[in-house]
Amino acid sequence: MKSETVPSFGAEYRGLSDEVKAGARKAYRLWSENPFHPSLRFKCLDRKGFGLFV
Repeated sequence: MKSETVPSFGAEYRGLSDEVKAGARKAYRLWSENPFHPSLRFKCLDRKGFGLFV
């Protein structure tokens, strides 16, 4: 699967606490290994893709 972010992602990510960043990295690693893992919460955004909420 392809991974993309919105333009504001970097600035928003840098503003997160270290604990939240660690959770986001863990979820991304899990997604990269198994995009359909049941613990990941996907939401259909439109016909072009899905959103992953951490």
